[in-house]
Amino acid sequence: MKKVLLGLVMSLICSFVYANEFGGDSGVFMTYQTINTTSTSQVTCVPTTSIYPKRDKILGFDIVENFNGTHSERWVAVYDDTTKELSGENLGEGEALEGSWWGKTFPYPRDVENGITVMQGANTIVTIYFERG
Repeated sequence: MKKVLLGLVMSLICSFVYANEFGGDSGVFMTYQTINTTSTSQVTCVPTTSIYPKRDKILGFDIVENFNGTHSERWVAVYDDTTKELSGENLGEGEALEGSWWGKTFPYPRDVENGITVMQGANTIVTIYFERG
């Protein structure tokens, strides 16, 4: 009887520890898209009312071409910045092959200190994946 009771107590403790360490207090999974329909690159400052600095955590991002029948430059760079000068931390950059997509997932959620600025190629769609804390 002691072994059964001890096993039950240990499984409850382990489940609470697991929930707290690996996502039990996780927030809501959300996305934000920037769409460039022009034939030139664009820099977008994501509003701090969409991705909250010091609260939200970036999980990753990806890029696909905007399938509108025109030339697409499938590259992206994401910064922890609120200006178009791109002086903040570079969170990642990448490029997709023609007719495909490219994505980056962080091994752990990245804190947003200032805000998010996205620099992207012509005729592309960038999706930012984040967790609302």
